Amino acid sequence: MKYSEIYKGKKSIDKKAYMSQVEVSNSTPQIVQNLAEKVDLLANQLTSLEERIVNLTRLIKLLQANDELYEQELERISNIVKDTKGLDKSQLKEGHRNV
Repeated sequence: MKYSEIYKGKKSIDKKAYMSQVEVSNSTPQIVQNLAEKVDLLANQLTSLEERIVNLTRLIKLLQANDELYEQELERISNIVKDTKGLDKSQLKEGHRNV
């Protein structure tokens, strides 16, 4: 068997491998671009979720503060009711004027 015959067979194999390599090389920038776009999209979604978490944290703090005020007001009203239970109507009217 001559070298040219061996080389010719190998050249056919090399050509196929080369073409596969070229196809992969040509598609690689597109794959990288697609991945970069997905990363950007995920980064934007993450930023949005972080903002939502911050806003929810603020809302929870406001609700807790409101709840504390509500509890204080409820306690104040409860104390007023306890204080007025033993008073008669004339004392209640008099106390109302003093407030």
